[in-house]
Amino acid sequence: NLTEASIVDRVRRMSDILRDAWTAGDIRAARPFMSDGTFSRFQVQLELMRSEGVRNVMSDTKVLYVTLEAVQTNPPLDIVHVRFTAEARDATVPLQSTPQQIQSALSSAPVAPYTEIWTLVRRQGAQTKQSAENVGKACPSCGAPFDPGGGEIVTCNYCKALVCSGEHDWVLAEITQLSEWHPNSAEAVPGLDGLREVDLGVTRETLEDRASYLFWKWIENGRKASAAPLRKAATPELFAHSGDGAQIAQSARDIAIGGADLILCDVARSDEP
Repeated sequence: NLTEASIVDRVRRMSDILRDAWTAGDIRAARPFMSDGTFSRFQVQLELMRSEGVRNVMSDTKVLYVTLEAVQTNPPLDIVHVRFTAEARDATVPLQSTPQQIQSALSSAPVAPYTEIWTLVRRQGAQTKQSAENVGKACPSCGAPFDPGGGEIVTCNYCKALVCSGEHDWVLAEITQLSEWHPNSAEAVPGLDGLREVDLGVTRETLEDRASYLFWKWIENGRKASAAPLRKAATPELFAHSGDGAQIAQSARDIAIGGADLILCDVARSDEP
């Protein structure tokens, strides 16, 4: 039952939910179809904007076209890269702006096009059971409806499936700006096969997802002038120097990740520490 149209419809549905959640400043509605790393990155971005006293809003969004750019099978995952092109008004406003002030800011912003590459992953051999209309509304494993007031959804209350794991349906693992995405982003990575010999669960996509998340935690570490964001996500050596980039993180604004590309895996031999 997998078709190009079924993937396109899914991405369109995901984009509607994600855009509305982002504009509302609460990304939890998109949690069921976002990887852990992607969700955490959006959470950190929203928190950083709140700390700056601003929020980002969008309106008059129109999806121009959605097409498949590439398809891969890298056990244990199947991966699709989808080109998403839309146009919208986009504005950054003070955090406490009234609806009228937000509307005024958006009406003065031009309608501008943008193109992104959305990377979706799913466990190899899994079969999508739910229609695109049920994305974010029902468990991808058993079909039970989600409680709209249940907050951040991770586990289905009925079948106990981990709904955002990619075990049962496509999840969003990366959004890459078109200017940063290249066909060789899907090519073999030196050392990755060697790493998979000792850990079959390792994939390029999960490592890139993790790296993007760690970047945002590093930014949060510097912005808050606190070691807490990196405490569980860095080696003791890096943690000891985590304040080195604090000045950059504190002064930078409009921070974004254009893309993340895995270029090398340096695998330790068994006789190395």
